[in-house]
Amino acid sequence: MTEFNIKIADEIFTVHCSQSHTRSRFTAFETDERGEILQNGPAMMKKYRLLLEDKYGVSAGGDGELKPFYIDFYAVFDLASHALVPHGVLLVHGSAVVVNGQAVLFMAPSGTGKSTHTRLWTQLPDIGAFVINDDKQFIRLNRDVPLVYTSPWGQVNPLPAVQSAPLKAVVWLERGENRIEPMSFNDILPKLMQSSLRGNTPAEALQILQMQQKLLRSVTLWHMTCTPDLDAAKMAYQAILNS
Repeated sequence: MTEFNIKIADEIFTVHCSQSHTRSRFTAFETDERGEILQNGPAMMKKYRLLLEDKYGVSAGGDGELKPFYIDFYAVFDLASHALVPHGVLLVHGSAVVVNGQAVLFMAPSGTGKSTHTRLWTQLPDIGAFVINDDKQFIRLNRDVPLVYTSPWGQVNPLPAVQSAPLKAVVWLERGENRIEPMSFNDILPKLMQSSLRGNTPAEALQILQMQQKLLRSVTLWHMTCTPDLDAAKMAYQAILNS
């Protein structure tokens, strides 16, 4: 059993995990402080192996089988995601780019190209955009404005110097001709629910729903169809950052 301390979205956790190599994925997030325990032992490894096999199949860890390290890393992710809910932190799957000190979160069905689109923002000249997290966003909602954090899951390399940023906008992304327009709360809420952590209990599910609603009321909301090119990134940047 390996023990170490990490800081995720400004919360401290003491991780007990079964694979010593797992710690190497958290180096940039380690701290000397101890916090709430995230415990992953043999019984939990079995649980998460079955969950991953059901979700992804046996190839999820690569080379035709689930690697113990992959299971361990996923287990810590799932434990942390649920442990953060009482602290007002919501997990959302998407890609987030930061420009002018503000974050823009792109959500989309898997394979649509949200990561491609955020990388295109970093290629726009003279705006200094960078991807803060490319997959799993932790968004704190108990501050004056929502804050997006980088994390060990979906992080970009090298890790950006700025590891949190206020969220300005949420965008639902689809393939099509380059077009962007405001999206209503009622239209985007089901999309956010699909892209967010699911509650393990009715009480947790209700808290997550309340955070989702608070998030959408705190930012501008957009629906975008686009092709994977710089013109689409420029269009989105001009519409969102000038709103």
